[in-house]
Amino acid sequence: MFHAEFSKKDTHFRAACAAVGLAPSSRQASKFRRGFGLAYEQGRKAKPVPVEEPVIEIEDLSLLTCKVLRERLDTAGIKVKSKARKAELIAALQEG
Repeated sequence: MFHAEFSKKDTHFRAACAAVGLAPSSRQASKFRRGFGLAYEQGRKAKPVPVEEPVIEIEDLSLLTCKVLRERLDTAGIKVKSKARKAELIAALQEG
């Protein structure tokens, strides 16, 4: 696990950072994992903080240009007419 991922997922590290008033960053994660730094020395006795799961937002396809929609359709291997309008491109992407 990389330090950036560790800084986002490890509840003990996040609690240690919160206890000493530090932002949980990859640099602080590196120090914490190697056993030194302010978070390790003073904050590791803190209780774990639950990690909030990120909210997955649904992308608004209507904000994309026709060119980008066509690229996504090509990547997905979905065939559409060359004269298809934006609404038809969006519908094809949503159908999958």
